[in-house]
Amino acid sequence: MKRIIPTINILNGRAVKTVNFKNPNYLGDPLNIVEIFDSYEADEIFIIDIGASKSLYPIDFELLNILSQKATVPITYAGGIKTAAEVS
Repeated sequence: MKRIIPTINILNGRAVKTVNFKNPNYLGDPLNIVEIFDSYEADEIFIIDIGASKSLYPIDFELLNILSQKATVPITYAGGIKTAAEVS
């Protein structure tokens, strides 16, 4: 069985399209994109905070909380996690 798992790249709280995580082009509000993927019944949504990954800023837990409340599917997050304590 195939699963549909779209990915959203986040930079400074905005959804962006990149090539090799370079030259980001603004796509829109990540909340709207999560709602769209959710309405298309994706199996999971994978969020990569590329700014936090490059240590440009810390994890935006507020944004992550908002996105997870809107989605009815599981969300996987990557970016800027330095310790196990940040996960819990």
